[in-house]
Formats: sequence, structure tokens, C-alpha cells
Amino acid sequence: MSNLIVSTVAQGLLWAVMALGVYITFRVLDLADLTCEGSFPLGAATAAALMAGGHSVGTAIFAAAVAGMLAGVVTGVLTTKMKIPALLAGILTMIALYSVNLRIMGKANLSLLGVDTLFSIAQASLGLNNAQTTFAVGLAAVLIIGFVMYWFFGTEIGAAIRATGFNQQMIRAQGINTDMTIILGMVISNSLIAIAGAMVGQNNGFADVGMGVGTIVIGLASVIIGEVLFGTRSFKNCLISVVLGSVVYRIVIAVVLQLGMPPNDLKLFTSVLVALALLAAAVLAIIYGAVRGHVFFVVLGVLYVSLGWIALCGLRILKPQEALVLTLFGKYIGTLKGEGFYYVNPFCSAVNPAANTKLSQSGDVDGAKNGIVIAAGQTSGSIEVAGNKKISLKIMTLNNSRQKINDCLGNPVEIGIAVMWRVVDTAKAVFDVDNYKEYLSLQCDSALRNIVRIYPYDVAPNVDTTGDGVADEGSLRGSSEIVAERIRKEIQQRVDAAGIEVIEARITYLAYATEIAAVMLQRQQASAIIDARKMIVDGAVGMVEMALERLSENNVVALDDERKAAMVSNLLVVLCANRDAQPFVNSGSLY
Repeated sequence: MSNLIVSTVAQGLLWAVMALGVYITFRVLDLADLTCEGSFPLGAATAAALMAGGHSVGTAIFAAAVAGMLAGVVTGVLTTKMKIPALLAGILTMIALYSVNLRIMGKANLSLLGVDTLFSIAQASLGLNNAQTTFAVGLAAVLIIGFVMYWFFGTEIGAAIRATGFNQQMIRAQGINTDMTIILGMVISNSLIAIAGAMVGQNNGFADVGMGVGTIVIGLASVIIGEVLFGTRSFKNCLISVVLGSVVYRIVIAVVLQLGMPPNDLKLFTSVLVALALLAAAVLAIIYGAVRGHVFFVVLGVLYVSLGWIALCGLRILKPQEALVLTLFGKYIGTLKGEGFYYVNPFCSAVNPAANTKLSQSGDVDGAKNGIVIAAGQTSGSIEVAGNKKISLKIMTLNNSRQKINDCLGNPVEIGIAVMWRVVDTAKAVFDVDNYKEYLSLQCDSALRNIVRIYPYDVAPNVDTTGDGVADEGSLRGSSEIVAERIRKEIQQRVDAAGIEVIEARITYLAYATEIAAVMLQRQQASAIIDARKMIVDGAVGMVEMALERLSENNVVALDDERKAAMVSNLLVVLCANRDAQPFVNSGSLY
């Protein structure tokens, strides 16, 4: 238990370095900077690539800090010189850094197995276990960085950066170039975040291109939790609060994991935790304003309590092989794919016209357990239920109802198929057809009818199933694989417009319709009996011919035509009878 506590606090100290970087942009500069989602894995990728190449740990961490600085410069220039909003500028840099990180590592994940890291070197020097070593390194990093930050922001340049975030107009009136202070603040922030990424990557033993997802939420959670719990009386107190907030956040995460929360829900929990922390701050603002008579704080707190929930509408969580098609006031803005936590514009709405349509297929819920009512007029077992707006990208199997179709000879046949399919273009599936599930089901029925009418149930003479003008032996019963493939291609041509890929089609049921099943069975039986009798007769005639030839060759007996006819008749009766013939002895003469 003690080792778990030490490990949790150690992780909180490592991530506190990143939280301090987020604090600079979020609180000091008063800017929303999402560059951290890219600069965090940038630091890990840079350090891992250099260390895997044989460079020292110090060089790797320094290079990571420089890389983070460059990322901050890019965002700062986009914000100040190109007048792009800070939020959008951070998003642009973050997206660009994804490709940069892949270039640096050469692949999506770079292992540090067998490479001397900061933690392995410290463990060998201090003689501690892994958790204790991580705690010692994290504490040292926080103390050093916290002391340097406290000193720097007390200098004239640091004070100018703080003043820029407080009031840009006032600081410009003092002759300070606010563009440079903003750029410098972003440089410091992203360098700290990159250093944190380098240390976390070394602690994990790998660098991954996706390890920065959710970094901004974790940083904000640490900052807000620290401010709510420990206060913001001075700049020194703010720095301590951020560090302690990061530790508290890690402890809370460890507790909820111990209680059995799935790891995939952690980012959702983090967002809710941040929202609750902000709500607590709003309540405190109302109380403070009421006690001190500050109407501004009361109004601000009430507005947040009343409208703050709107921000939570932007939370999105996707499981593997799920997608969300988003629109903003009727305009398509994009599709979310890939598992994880996402935050989008709270006013965005997800669109899925087939969300309330459940077919008789895999992946859909059991109607009996959810009070499902079968919708009148729908085909193939389509039913209406209440569903969410997520679009499944999994391969699903559609089992439509059996269809009664006349084959090429006019015989009614009952046939059923199973179609394996998936959505490959979510935009087409949502916007190009009214309901892509019902559309697929109807097209399956239509394609099935078109193909079945080409083939006879069983092999029939003078039937061309290939369209080349030559009769062949194609049939529904004997060429099931070929028929299924033709059905698949037919369906695929019909559903291309809906962004659906048909992977496979299989015939699951094939039989004559009930009204002719007995007659066709008798016909098949009669045909089989005739074929069997023909074979028996052919064999008997051959045996009689052989017997007569042998008797004649060996001069056993000389028979005239009448006696031959009698012998042939007797032999055929014996050989072709359904039952064994009874033997008898002829004591007379043939003549």
C-alpha cells in the first residue's frame, strides 16, 4: 500500500512539471493554448530518439526543451503576428506536431528498452526502488523548476509577462512589446511541457505519438483543483497549489481505479472533475461576493452555475470502431473517429438518421429487453428503438427475412442470405441517403431477387446463367458460391452511394416453396428411380449378352432364336427384379 502511495505521488510530481507549463498560458497569459497536446509527445519523441541513438540523458532533455521552445515560438507567432486566435493557433501547431513527432521517431512508438534513462541512472546511483526513484527525480525536478519560475517571474521580464496577461493595454502603454512577452510566455510554457513529456516517456519506457491526448485536460485539472483546494494568495502560493493539485489529481485517479472504474473512462472522469472544481469555485465566488458585498462576484458565480453546464455538452467519448458525424447549425464540420475522449464545440450536434433503426443483425440490441416495438411497414425485420448518434464502424452481419422468389423456370423458391457489411464513408452514409440501414436492407432484397431469377433451383437443360449465350450447368443449389458472389457484387453496386462496403454475402437458406415442395420431392424421387432402373437394365442387358456369347463360343449348347428369347426373358426377370428370384430345377427338355 505504501509503495502504491509513493508511486502515485511520484507520478503527480512528474506531471506537475507539465501542469506548471499549462499554468503559464492558462493563468499567467490568460490564453487557451492547445499546443501542449503536441509539445508533450514532442519532448518524449525528441528525447527518446536521441537516447536510442546513443546520446546522453542530459543532451536528450535539453533537446526536448529546445523542441518545446520552437513549438511555442510557432504558436506565439501565429497568435501575435498573424492575428490567429490563440485557441486556433494552438490547434494548428498541435496538428502539425503530430507529423513532426512521427518524423522524429520514424514510427508511431519508440521503445527505450535497454537504454539508460534518467530514472535507471538515478536508481543505480541512489540504490532505491522504482517508485522511490521516480519520487526523488520528480521532487527534484519540481523544486528546481519551481524555484527558477519563482525567480524568473519576479524579474522585470517575468513581471512584464504577468502584466501582459493581466492587462495588455496597460502594459503596452508602459512601452512593453506585448507580442514578445506573449511569445516568450508560450516558449517557456511549451519548453516545460516538453521536459515533462521527456521525463514521462523515460519513466514509461517508451515514446508514443498519441501520448499527448488529453494533456490539456490533465493540466487544467491540476491547476483548477490546486487553486480551489490550496488558494491563490500569491504567485508562490499559486506554484505550490499547481504542484499539489497535480498530486491530488493523481491520487483521485488512483482511488477511482482501485474502486473499479474502467481505464477508458478516466478522461471523462477528469472532465467531470474539472467541471465540479469550477462549480465549487463559482459557489465560493457567490459566497464571497455576498459576504463582502461585491455584486460582480455574485453575478459571475450565478452565471456560471446557470450556464456552465453548456460546456459539458462538448464532451464526447468514443469506443474502438465508433464514429460521430458532427454538424454546426446544419453545416457538416467533420467526423470523429478513433477511441478516446474528445471535446468539441458544445453547440455541435451529432447526426445519425439510422440511430433509431435496428435491423435483424449483429451489433443491434435485443428488442425483447428494451421494449422495442416493430415499426409497421418496415421490411426485413427492421425495428425502431431509441439509440445514440454514434455510427458503428465494425463489420456487421445482416440477416434479412427469407424471400419467396421464382427461379428462371418459374418455380417458387424460398431463399435467405447473410450479408457482412460496414460503413466506410460516414458522411455519405449520413447525408447521401435517408437511412443507410434501411437502404442497405432494401437493396439486399432487390439484388437477391435480380440474381435468383437468373438461375434454376437445380441443374436444367438449355439454361444460360452467365449471359454468354451458351447453356451451362449453373444452379442455385449447385453453384451457391458463385451465386453468393454475384449477389455481393450486385449489392455493392447499389450501396456505393451510401458509403457502405459489402464484404461478403452467403446463402443461409434455400428450398422450394412449401406449396410445391412435396411435388418437387416426388419429381426428384421419380427421376432418381428412373435413373436407377436405367442403370439396372443396362447392366442386365450387358450380362445377358455376355452369357449368350460365352455359351456360343464354348459350344455348350446350341439355341435357336425361340430358346434364346426364352433365356433372355428369364435372365432379365432375375436380374431386374426388386426381390431375389426363387430357384427351380427344370427336369424337362428345352425342346
